Amino acid sequence: MNNNKKIPLLQIDSESELRDNIYQKRGILFGSEIENTRRYYMTEMNLYNDNLSIGILNGGHGIDPQIKIIDSRLIITSDQMLYIFSMNQKTTTKVIECDSLIFDLIVHTNDKSVIVICELDIKCITYKGDKKWSWQSDDIIIDYEIDHDIINVVTEEEQQHICLEDGILF
Repeated sequence: MNNNKKIPLLQIDSESELRDNIYQKRGILFGSEIENTRRYYMTEMNLYNDNLSIGILNGGHGIDPQIKIIDSRLIITSDQMLYIFSMNQKTTTKVIECDSLIFDLIVHTNDKSVIVICELDIKCITYKGDKKWSWQSDDIIIDYEIDHDIINVVTEEEQQHICLEDGILF
């Protein structure tokens, strides 16, 4: 099951309200390692005939968390944190801390990878969260576009063209 649609998140008023909801519904809370949480999100979904409640703590930097469904996994982002949750095992199988805030996740089904667009870098990981390649920028990424197997990246100072297969610059 690959599902690239945006999972709707409900913003909750307080951390205590979010924690109470997640506790009552025996859900899962992500983002507990984020300092100075200011925004609180929740979603409920039914996957594989199983109800799941998810709470996400967030620093409130203006970038909403994301949830992507890939095969039997959820990929969840909040601030600079990325979590891979196995629906089969009902556990978090991988936690990745990026060097900067995560802007976007792009599922690249051609090679079963996920492109993680951050404020200062781009990573390519497998569905399991293993690193395939990464590219670091000296400047803030302000725009990007995927064109076939190339990602065109615009920073404040330059434009780069990166091969999605191996991360090599053109």
